[in-house]
Amino acid sequence: MKYKQSFFAALCSLLLLSGCAKAQEAKTSGSELLYSVVKELSDDRYKGRKSGTPGNEAAANYLAQVFKEVGLQPAIGNSFLVPFERRGMKLYNVCGIIKGKSDAIYAIGAHFDHIGFDQNGPDTVYNGADDNASGVAAMIGIAAYFKKHPPEKTILIMAFNAEEMGLWGSEALVAQPELQVLLQKMQVMFNMEMVGTVAASGRNSMFMTGDNQSNLYDLLQANAKEGLKIVSDPYLSQGLFFRSDNVGFYRKGIVAHSFSTCDMENTNHYHQKNDELGIIDFANLDQMVQSFSATIAAMMRQPGLQFKNK
Repeated sequence: MKYKQSFFAALCSLLLLSGCAKAQEAKTSGSELLYSVVKELSDDRYKGRKSGTPGNEAAANYLAQVFKEVGLQPAIGNSFLVPFERRGMKLYNVCGIIKGKSDAIYAIGAHFDHIGFDQNGPDTVYNGADDNASGVAAMIGIAAYFKKHPPEKTILIMAFNAEEMGLWGSEALVAQPELQVLLQKMQVMFNMEMVGTVAASGRNSMFMTGDNQSNLYDLLQANAKEGLKIVSDPYLSQGLFFRSDNVGFYRKGIVAHSFSTCDMENTNHYHQKNDELGIIDFANLDQMVQSFSATIAAMMRQPGLQFKNK
């Protein structure tokens, strides 16, 4: 399913058609770009974006179109779509790049798949607005920031497939022969995972997994802009560092961590059907994207990324 309509024309349509009062509020309180991406990916017609389904492939094609409209270039070859096969399924990661003043790479990632649908109850679709349409929107928002503010380092944007299947997409991408040259230049990877709600630590705040694995936490603290608050992982017993798409890059020798706002001890929407557009706090998401982007830009001018326990 290819999206031939202009992204911004589609955006106008989305803004004119609001389904509920919360969505109407969201349009005015947060970035239109972030809102449009979350609204699109969490729409029922994608049937929960489960890997190997038409809805998942449609989501990949939609993201390829968004990458183009935001101004990215394909990271590998001539297409934003990077195919891989697993268990007889042809799947797609989506990758784009923004050339910086340096060839050294700062990578931003987020998975776009979710867990699909069932036939139980009046609501059949697991829409995955927070998990992980919010992370994808944040990643695209960061890309848009660096298109307006030319970066010191090259920015690699990666939308991973099949995270819910067991990190298949990021594992396939790390093993992709055509990506090896880029991996050798990659200094850090920021993985955005469920950032659509306000963190337990407050607004404009995210937690970082694995702060004991590298000095990235310290560098972010030293360069934090616009009131951004990065806190250490409050859910260590859940082993989140090794449960998301950062781990394949970490094992490749790259400083790679996940960032989230999800209160893992009190959330009632994780892998539930109420993970819908209305739970997203777009004002907070927009603020985080802007402040995190400015923080990353400042950090690019600081040397010294290194592992602590390797």
